[in-house]
Amino acid sequence: MNITRTELGSTLRRLRLARGLTLADIAYAAGTDPANISRLERGMQGYSDQLLTAIADLFGMRMWELFKEAEGRPVHQVREEHGHYGAVPAKQLQLVSQRYVHASPAARRLIDRTVKLAASGKLSDQAAASLLTLLRSLSKTAAKKPKSKKGKRKPR
Repeated sequence: MNITRTELGSTLRRLRLARGLTLADIAYAAGTDPANISRLERGMQGYSDQLLTAIADLFGMRMWELFKEAEGRPVHQVREEHGHYGAVPAKQLQLVSQRYVHASPAARRLIDRTVKLAASGKLSDQAAASLLTLLRSLSKTAAKKPKSKKGKRKPR
């Protein structure tokens, strides 16, 4: 079965929404911009293997599983047939992704690593909670920027 851009796009949107992710979450993880992800979801833009691989990784899937999902075959059925590929626990991924868009670069690196651990099944709920506590402190630290000295002139 050939998958159209629209079918693949609507599948990506359904998977994204089911995980509580925003366009910005997907875009950052895939190294693109939210408008590109929106066009992809609406079937108005093509995709590269690199882009789909990045999106599939975020969903805890392989790229071919995205296509099987678009064909109407649930991922759990495909995984039973082809072997398990570390499902991302939805609760963990949702907790981590909620702060992704507004996070500092250090916090984003932490989130990237957390998502990879979750995808591999090596992240417990307790570890996710600890990482979120650390993430909150990093976000607060990044929000405290020094005040600008704009407008102050040195006397001559």
